[in-house]
Order: sequence, then C-alpha cells, then structure tokens
Amino acid sequence: MAKKAEVVILGNRYKLTTDRDEEGWLEKLAEDFNGRVDKIAGGSRRFNPLNVSILIGLQLEEEMYNLKQEARQAYERIKQQHEDIVKQQKTQSEKLLAEQKAEYEAKLLKERKSYEARMSAQSSQYSSSMQKLRDRHAQEITRQQQEHAADMANLKSSQEAALTELQASKERQVTALQNELNSKSSQQADALKELQAKYDKLQKDYDELMELLEDA
Repeated sequence: MAKKAEVVILGNRYKLTTDRDEEGWLEKLAEDFNGRVDKIAGGSRRFNPLNVSILIGLQLEEEMYNLKQEARQAYERIKQQHEDIVKQQKTQSEKLLAEQKAEYEAKLLKERKSYEARMSAQSSQYSSSMQKLRDRHAQEITRQQQEHAADMANLKSSQEAALTELQASKERQVTALQNELNSKSSQQADALKELQAKYDKLQKDYDELMELLEDA
C-alpha cells in the first residue's frame, strides 16, 4: 500500500507517495537531500537552486559510478575465487583418481601374486601326492590302481573348486573396487555441479544488481 508524506525541499513543500513499507522513508530522503544542499551552499541562504541541484546530481552520479565500479570489482573477485576453487577441485579429483587407480592396481597385483603362490603350493602338494602314489603303486600295483584313480579325481575336483573360488573372490573384489571408484567419481561430479550452480546464482545476482544500478 502506497504511503504519503509531506516534505520540504529547497524551501518548498511537496506531497510525495512511496510503495516502500519503511517508516519515514520519504522524510529521510528529503532530510538527506537538504543536508547535501546545506553542505554545498555552506550555510548561505543565497544560492541558485538549479545550480545546487545540478551539483547534487553530479555527486549522486559519481556515487552511482563508484558503486558500479565496486560491484564490478566484487564480481571479478568472486569470479576469480570460483575459478580457483573449480581448478583446485579438479586438481584434487585428478590426484584422488590417480591415487585410487594406483591403489587398485597394487591390490590387483597383490591378489595375482597371492593367487600364483597358492597355485604353486597346490601344484607342489599335488606333485608330492603323485610321488607318494607312484611309490605305493610300485609296491601294490594291483590293489592301488582303483584308489589311485579315486585320489586323482578327488584331488582334481578340489583343485578346480579352489580355483573357482579364487576366481570368484577376485571378481568380487574387482567389482567392489570399481563400484567404489564410480561412487567417488560421481561425488566429485556432484560437487562440481554444485559449485557451478553457485557460480550461476552469483552471475544472476550480479546481473540483477547491474540492472538495478543502471535503472537507478
């Protein structure tokens, strides 16, 4: 709702209206304007109102120009800070991905060596069992033929089961590591999107501020 007020400016009374809800807004504006007049006139009552108004207008134009300059400088600072943050986040993301990749490859290498060691141990055990069987076969060929075949079948089945379990465990670990990498990459992408959204909001606020200053 518009508010009305009667003010005195340069000795003349004016009836003004405003849409601002702030109490005494028009009176404050008139008081500030008269203060500028008194400052320019130096307390003298003999002055040209037009000349004083022109000087006040120049002062206001200078203040508006300074405000625009400060706003532009503030925008440039915010823009530079945003670019620095984005650059830092990108560098950190690349570093983190490189570290995770190195860690992932190290884990794979460790698993491979462990797998090869287990295979070597099982192969050694298998060879030892075979040697024992051959020694026993030399003494009891007839009686041990069926037992030898059964032992070979059981040993092969056990080895295949162990190999299958090792391969499945390796695949589960690889899948878990890959999911972890994907999750962290997604988090970094969300962080970058959030920073971009903040930057877009700052750009929008700056544009609106520029429009208000230019309209003023």
